[in-house]
Amino acid sequence: MAGKKLYGKDYFAREIANDYNLSLEKAGKIVQFMCDEIVQLITDGKIVKLGDLGTLRLKERAARTGTDPRTGAVIDIPKSYSIKANISSTLREALRRRDDGC
Repeated sequence: MAGKKLYGKDYFAREIANDYNLSLEKAGKIVQFMCDEIVQLITDGKIVKLGDLGTLRLKERAARTGTDPRTGAVIDIPKSYSIKANISSTLREALRRRDDGC
């Protein structure tokens, strides 16, 4: 990610504060509320649709056995969780237009 600017919660809070004439503190609370809600919904196994961005859902990886590459020993790998993201057709089209130079 070298050379790319990272846009975090502070950025979105500033944008909301400016666009909706809110205090930065109130806008920050709104952004934090959204983040907390999204985390809670995904943790509860719900699917979260974020408008023109796409959907997020919890993905469970089953426990399994594997091999330690250094020793060759068989090891137990516990179940784990990750987030599955599917982009929306709107975002997919925007990315396609970007690649086409439009």
